[in-house]
Amino acid sequence: MLEKFSILDLQPSQFYLSETKLQAVRAWFDPQDLTNFDPISIKQLDGEWIVVDGHSRLFVAYQEGLTHLPVVLEEEDWNWDFYRFCTEATKAKGISTIADLWTHILPQEAYETDWIGWCQTVHDQHFSKRSTMNTIDYITKLTTTPSPTGFTKEIMDYVVTETQNMGYAPIKTPKGGVLVTVKGQNDNQHRFITAHLDTLGAMVRAIKPDGRLKMDLVGGFVYNAIEGENCTIHVAKTGKTISGTMLMHQTSVHVYRDAGTAERNQANMEVRLDERVTSAEETRALGIEVGDFISFDPRTLVTENGFIKSRHLDDKVSAAIMLHLLKIYQEEGIELPYTTHFYFSNNEEIGYGGNSNIDAKVVEYLAVDMGAMGDDQQTDEYTVSICVKDGSGPYHYELRQHLVALCESKGIPYKLDIYPYYGSDASAAMRAGADVRHALLGAGIESSHSYERTHVDSVDATERLVDAYLRSGMIE
Repeated sequence: MLEKFSILDLQPSQFYLSETKLQAVRAWFDPQDLTNFDPISIKQLDGEWIVVDGHSRLFVAYQEGLTHLPVVLEEEDWNWDFYRFCTEATKAKGISTIADLWTHILPQEAYETDWIGWCQTVHDQHFSKRSTMNTIDYITKLTTTPSPTGFTKEIMDYVVTETQNMGYAPIKTPKGGVLVTVKGQNDNQHRFITAHLDTLGAMVRAIKPDGRLKMDLVGGFVYNAIEGENCTIHVAKTGKTISGTMLMHQTSVHVYRDAGTAERNQANMEVRLDERVTSAEETRALGIEVGDFISFDPRTLVTENGFIKSRHLDDKVSAAIMLHLLKIYQEEGIELPYTTHFYFSNNEEIGYGGNSNIDAKVVEYLAVDMGAMGDDQQTDEYTVSICVKDGSGPYHYELRQHLVALCESKGIPYKLDIYPYYGSDASAAMRAGADVRHALLGAGIESSHSYERTHVDSVDATERLVDAYLRSGMIE
């Protein structure tokens, strides 16, 4: 701590003050007794001492006639390029000392729009790369954790531990989902946001006489999407895993004339185990039995030019975004305008992931899931996709328009689209009888339910829109 630092030697880094916050400081501030006064946080940037935190306290102290205050050097690794930008913008408005802010005091609502909103827009447009990379770290972690529907305990336990470490109190629901409730300024009207962590997979249907495995698919996809893919059998009897490959029985073109024309179906597709087995008895000796889960190798890869390739980007991209936003809100002490329930569901791929655990106070329900790409689709890998209708019918029009308005006002690239053969946690909630406004958005995912791909630009646009929505007011 540095004692007796001159107030007028400090350069503000914000150009508006909140009248509400100033009144709160005046209520307790005693210029004769600074015993309990928290030091002003400062940082030297480019040879100049700037105020990092404590503008309201600094202004009240100046008004009370003080000339020097205790300060503390900020040692946290904040985004100092962002602070430089804010400081230069402050100087451009003729503010070089705390005294210059006396004509820049706003009511709380205007302060949140003209200062907090301005900061968010600037940060999202120019300084969000670090945030996106953190999200991509979560994407990598989640995609490489096996979680076919029905076998999600490991990944759900990870979410519980991760959110607990952030400082939240997650709840594991009876059917295995994870609910994180963040109390907001308004606790009478709630929001509900979901992403699902269950993925496509398979189960052992039978053990063939030659020791190979017949599969039964979990989720909606076709055998062609997994032909030639490596996989892992999760042996329930022993808790161990055994690797293998999913192949056509008639794979070898040197033996089978119909290798290229035989139908890819349950009768012809099988798992070749990476074990010395030639009979059903030898395979059973490994502990493998009917009902053991089979997960697919995700092959997660992030290219130098920003493409993300992996199985199960549907919907682990969205779950990663939710985790990262929870991390930001806790670390930066951000209070959301409404109490918000973050729900990580684990049965979406079979139709009933986010249709329960919806608080009676929930008014708006946002499903964050993948944007579908293909013929006649507008969705791409570089924007956020807002769904107007899927296989369940149209989404709530006014809420959809609110999302569009947020994109327009904050410069978030977006596309509107219809997903013809699709259902979401939000549509499952509506079928279950939820009386809420519902919406669906997500990153554009190419080759869905196969070896998928998206781009960091789409991830970034999606995260920016989710964040903007959660900080916005509700529609009337």
